Amino acid sequence: MAIGLITYQDTARAEDVVPVVTNVSPSETPLLSGLSESTATQTLHEYLEDTLSAGSDNAAAEAADFTVTDLTAPTRKNNIVQMFLTNIQVSSTETLVKTHYGDPLEYQIAKMMKKHALDIELALMAGSRASGASGSPRRMDGVINSITTNATTRASGSSLGEDIYNDIMEMIYNQTDEVADEVYVGATLKRDISGFTAGATKFLEVEDRRLIRNVAVYEGDFGIQKIFLHRYVPNGANAKMLVAIRNEYWKIAWLQRTQVYRLPLESATRRRAQILSELTLEARAEKTSAAVGGFTS
Repeated sequence: MAIGLITYQDTARAEDVVPVVTNVSPSETPLLSGLSESTATQTLHEYLEDTLSAGSDNAAAEAADFTVTDLTAPTRKNNIVQMFLTNIQVSSTETLVKTHYGDPLEYQIAKMMKKHALDIELALMAGSRASGASGSPRRMDGVINSITTNATTRASGSSLGEDIYNDIMEMIYNQTDEVADEVYVGATLKRDISGFTAGATKFLEVEDRRLIRNVAVYEGDFGIQKIFLHRYVPNGANAKMLVAIRNEYWKIAWLQRTQVYRLPLESATRRRAQILSELTLEARAEKTSAAVGGFTS
């Protein structure tokens, strides 16, 4: 039976493509967007830290002689400035053909800017120092590797309960009289903290440029902490970690702020661009923070 013409037979139909690109890959950068900033002028970035000795019995008799007490000077701390470089290349032909998302080079630049920021975020949290000797890349210490005073690993089989959480906060307080105000954890420990009941686990409107939704806040004996879910805090089997910091003592020191360089035409067959950043992390008082790993849940 004749059926005329139906869509299945029509090979000349125009395509139907919505000119919108959907990308739901992770792109959060709470450290990069949430720490305050400083300036670096060398690839070895240094800053000063000082301490007080513990209180001692101090009583003097009238008309006592002047006695000299040993004093200490501030100590130098440092970190390495890391260079972040993202290269982008598309063919010249690709820039000429019609696409559903505009200029391919500009689209890739915008996309890779987000990836570049994720690379920086990974280094800020979990970077491990390398000097850059013999032409190898310079690498910074991130938050986890900058914490030494309150860096511990729990015994095998340990779970993060509310008492242990507060033990970590107390450990920071005992070292410094300060309290942590931000906690970074992976998905498993984030769920554990959300289940705390003895203290007050809340969802509050918090004024924070990093936040577009309510943030979990824990209020206990050692102040209030914002709880951030962070993709680059260890969350593996028997190796889950809690990172607690006092935000004001951590800074991003920029030697070169993020720039996009569109390279001059070197070939008729390709177009190129580079995204470049140079920065490091200042841990001005690492004792105000803690990195505790080894949790199973």
